[in-house]
Amino acid sequence: MFLRVFGAVLIVLALAILFYSFSPFALHFSNDYEWKTANPSKRISILVQRDFASLSKDEALPPAWNQIKKVSFHFHSNITKALMGTELPDIRTPESNKKTKSKDAIQLAAEVEIIDLPDEESPGFIFQVSLFNTQTKNKVFEIGRTYLFKDLNKKKPD
Repeated sequence: MFLRVFGAVLIVLALAILFYSFSPFALHFSNDYEWKTANPSKRISILVQRDFASLSKDEALPPAWNQIKKVSFHFHSNITKALMGTELPDIRTPESNKKTKSKDAIQLAAEVEIIDLPDEESPGFIFQVSLFNTQTKNKVFEIGRTYLFKDLNKKKPD
């Protein structure tokens, strides 16, 4: 009797694990849910946001990056505009969204230029970001990142 109950419990647990591993419910709680269910425009946005978050974490961006208050996008072609659609990435850090109490704090605006890279072997786009001081209109920092379309087909972004 004990062996039958134990065997039944093992079978139920095995079926539960099998069901959970293939269900959309399990996919929703995985780290890659957003990536796996995203359209190409959203994948580009995720790729760019994760890249800039990684740069921020590695301190490859200047401290002024945390003071970005406004982001504007400029497309160099209709291809890049259609490619991005309405899924524009937020390159700001969480610190950027906090209100600064100091009146002397520099207010920065980011201008993002998205340029298509029409290469026969590795097409993609260039994401050029320029930080400007909103009061003096001087450029404070500039960074360019290249993203290839083949990275959008990966099952999991790096």
